[in-house]
Amino acid sequence: MKTFETNIVRIEDKIKNLVKQLQLLADENTGLRLEVKELREQIDGQKNKIKELDETNKIVKLADGIQSGIVDNEEAKMKINEYIREIDRCIAILSD
Repeated sequence: MKTFETNIVRIEDKIKNLVKQLQLLADENTGLRLEVKELREQIDGQKNKIKELDETNKIVKLADGIQSGIVDNEEAKMKINEYIREIDRCIAILSD
């Protein structure tokens, strides 16, 4: 009878330890999910920054080409029209 009670106490202790471990892992999981979310937001921000810098770089190259006369006028007009269409799309999105 004593060994039966001893076994029950051991099982209860193991269950308590498992519940503690489960809670610790659940807390860690929550923290890791939050960290992943923050890192994904940082990645999205960096991707947007890269796009903005690429666009700025294109504009600067176009402006430099126009000033130095390297870019022909037809190509410059096409690029300017492309930028105007993009600006118009942005304005339309913001208007909605």
